Amino acid sequence: MNRGTGFRWPWRRRTEIVRAVDDELEFHLAARAAELEAEGLASRSP
Repeated sequence: MNRGTGFRWPWRRRTEIVRAVDDELEFHLAARAAELEAEGLASRSP
């Protein structure tokens, strides 16, 4: 067993996992922002 590589999912590559996590976080942040705006909190523009 090669201990230098760490744990790896056998069916997904690191880039796929990173992309999936990023997509999931983006979805939840957008949903929460929409909830807050619906409650009357104004959004900030950069």
